[in-house]
Amino acid sequence: MAKPGTVSFPYKVNEDEVEQLVITPETEQGDIEWRLRLNWTSGADVGELVVDDSGRPFRTTSAIAARTSCFNSAAKVWTPC
Repeated sequence: MAKPGTVSFPYKVNEDEVEQLVITPETEQGDIEWRLRLNWTSGADVGELVVDDSGRPFRTTSAIAARTSCFNSAAKVWTPC
């Protein structure tokens, strides 16, 4: 959900402008996986930019859905506590 004071889409910039978008995913409960898909146009060219974690979706977890994990330094892995 967009916060007050943010821009709405479609959003336009010209070729001389550099634009930075800050995406802050939030969830009150649960564990979600997501990718950002940004459709763009430039003159007659069109495309889609997919932002993810090297081909995998990002994960966002609420504090109430998070599981406690401990790092096992001998095995160098995270395990449930």
